[in-house]
Amino acid sequence: MNESLEERVAQRTRELETLNEVSREISSRLELQQVLNSVTEKARALLGGEVASLCLVDESRHWLKLQAMSGPPEAVEGQVVAASGGLVGEVLTSTQAMRCGVGDCENGCRMLAQGYRLSHLAAPLRMGERVIGALCVGSAAQGQFTEEAGGMLTKLANVAAIALENARLYAQAERLVNAGRKREEKPGRSNRTTRKVGKATMDNTSQGALRCRHAEPANPSQGKKPDDRLAQNGKGLKVYQAHR
Repeated sequence: MNESLEERVAQRTRELETLNEVSREISSRLELQQVLNSVTEKARALLGGEVASLCLVDESRHWLKLQAMSGPPEAVEGQVVAASGGLVGEVLTSTQAMRCGVGDCENGCRMLAQGYRLSHLAAPLRMGERVIGALCVGSAAQGQFTEEAGGMLTKLANVAAIALENARLYAQAERLVNAGRKREEKPGRSNRTTRKVGKATMDNTSQGALRCRHAEPANPSQGKKPDDRLAQNGKGLKVYQAHR
């Protein structure tokens, strides 16, 4: 009996260490689809299931939509199920994973194919009081999952919900930063255009001033110095004499 107890404690310790390691890896990811894929892969491997699926509640809160899965493609059928009523509603309103199988909440994870629902776990993805989706792990063997496995999936689902929320906020922040950069680029182009127009106007003004400076006066006698007119006396021009 002591050996059995020690084995259970050792097994429990290994599971918790693995759960902590998986939680750190999931939490380190910031891209939403990477988080989704990592959660399903780790859930299936951690609990020894044959398939894992993750669904998120849509904005209307009426539907659960499949976002990621790990396992054979034929293990999942369908992409959307109603989020209210029946066993799906029970999963979403619960606070921990539900253990399901033949004759016991068999349709808890209705997106799993019938052959992979002989034994499965279904846990809500909760952010405080808000439920954002559900995480399921299924097996084709009956009685595959223990009560301890259900507790581990509950913990993993809680970590996944936080990681998904962080990824969503990160994506939102990136969109805001990109939008701000685009707004900053527009005035820059406008200022460059204004500087070009201003420079062209100044050049035109300067050229106009130069043309005016070099233009000949309308009256030939205007703009002539006395010495110039004295030099032309022999051509019949009036002589100017300087007054002493």
